[in-house]
Amino acid sequence: MITSAVIVFCLYIHHHYGEAEKSLRRLDDMMLELPLPDNPRPMPPRDTDAPTAVCFVNEYNGLGIQSVLAVPLLFGTQFENFVFVGLGAIDSSRFKGQKRSRTCAAKPKRA
Repeated sequence: MITSAVIVFCLYIHHHYGEAEKSLRRLDDMMLELPLPDNPRPMPPRDTDAPTAVCFVNEYNGLGIQSVLAVPLLFGTQFENFVFVGLGAIDSSRFKGQKRSRTCAAKPKRA
């Protein structure tokens, strides 16, 4: 009985993640369809001393856009700058000695 409940719960979570993925894809499609302004405003000078929000991303998907849209909703006008930091997993088996480490560091590959 308990095993069945755990399986049903896992299936519910899997379904929920599938629905969330569909929603993010729809949002990505909507963002791509937005028209660009005819006369974009000039970029204001960058204030490096202003509060900065750091967004961790692992690939080029809608998560970065979601973060940019969510930060003002969550924090109001507290953050003026955004920095995107790319994260990735390191395969430790590729590092076999110092020479190989320097080779991998010199030639990063996209997964």
